Amino acid sequence: MERRLETHLEVWEKEYGLPKPNDNDTLSWRFEKIIRAAHEQTGQGVVVLIDEYDNPLLSVLTDEKLREEYRRVLHGVYSVIKSMDEYVHFALITGVTRFEQLGIFSGLNNLKDISLHRRYYNICGFTEQELRSNFDDEIHELAEEYSISYDEALAELKRMYDGYTFVPNTSGIYNPFSILNCLEGLQFGYYWFASGTPTSLIKAMLRYEVDIKELHSKSVEVDTLSQLFANGGSIVPLLYQSGYLTIKGVGRRSGDFVLGYPNMEVEKGMMKSLLPYYIANNRVSLDSFVRRFYDAVLDGCPDDFVSLLQSFMASISYEVVSDKEQHYQNVMFILFRLLSFDVEVEYRTSQGRIDILIKTDDYVYIIELKVDSTPEEALQQIEERGYALPFEHDSRKVYKIGINLNNATRAIDAWKIEDN
Repeated sequence: MERRLETHLEVWEKEYGLPKPNDNDTLSWRFEKIIRAAHEQTGQGVVVLIDEYDNPLLSVLTDEKLREEYRRVLHGVYSVIKSMDEYVHFALITGVTRFEQLGIFSGLNNLKDISLHRRYYNICGFTEQELRSNFDDEIHELAEEYSISYDEALAELKRMYDGYTFVPNTSGIYNPFSILNCLEGLQFGYYWFASGTPTSLIKAMLRYEVDIKELHSKSVEVDTLSQLFANGGSIVPLLYQSGYLTIKGVGRRSGDFVLGYPNMEVEKGMMKSLLPYYIANNRVSLDSFVRRFYDAVLDGCPDDFVSLLQSFMASISYEVVSDKEQHYQNVMFILFRLLSFDVEVEYRTSQGRIDILIKTDDYVYIIELKVDSTPEEALQQIEERGYALPFEHDSRKVYKIGINLNNATRAIDAWKIEDN
């Protein structure tokens, strides 16, 4: 990190004719001299732009010792902005996290955080009006490529890339990186995650046992969003700050923010990134499995897709399985969401909670999981607690599925299916 900082400083030192630094010259001292020289040689106030200031810290998210060393170096460099205040006309610092609690910006009391400021809510992406005004020809070209109408292309762009909300009750913002790649390549792809899989973030989620099933609709206090993730604290603020979750609404009574995935691109990218950590050392061909699994769910063949799940989960290394029922819930949840199925875990009814509920255009699947029991007992719970009653007048066919998980083998050992 220090070498990369030196590379930037060397360019500016050469540009302003500064002498070669001594071995004892610190990075912050060299930065000070550059700012002073820029002011003196131009007679103008200096504009300082720092992009992704937190990138070094994010790269060592789970290494507290190295993170502290990075923090120390960055604090020394960034503090120059305050000490050289008489020469600095304007400074803009961007990043995805708020690390001020680590003391990086201590002393910079003239910084104004505009992250949640209503006036600036749309500066980091495209509004729908900007999309229509600036990319009309490209959207028509995209629609022609997929043989769909202009309005259908717009709707798919919205589903895939819209939805970022930084201030409650404002319109969603489109991801500019994804929009530009989609329109340039004429393909609805998953560009944001392809630009860099958040390995450290995924590992942190697993380390601190984030319940991924709750991230679809997570209620948090407003103040929580500006808190720092560190030393075992909640990682939800970091997921929000880095764009994996966004504001979906505000609690009518509590005033808490309700967070969720902004769009399909982010949600599917997250599921794809998480899945390998839940199925470490899996020997089943994932692509083949996904295609057969998808068809079985869509075609109303529960016996087939549960059988596929049995084979798939039997090959999962025992080292990645801790809480058996929750682990299998997570795996099933990720699989169904990855395939864009409407799935809910712990679905609440008047008499209890359905372990897993899947809905397609033609079918409803009610799944109850048991550990070291029987599928008959699972079906009995579905019946006694009336889990199927909410769908009694539904035109779709309802399947009730009881699955037993064997604690010793860490696998599905039996299941039974009934239909209405």
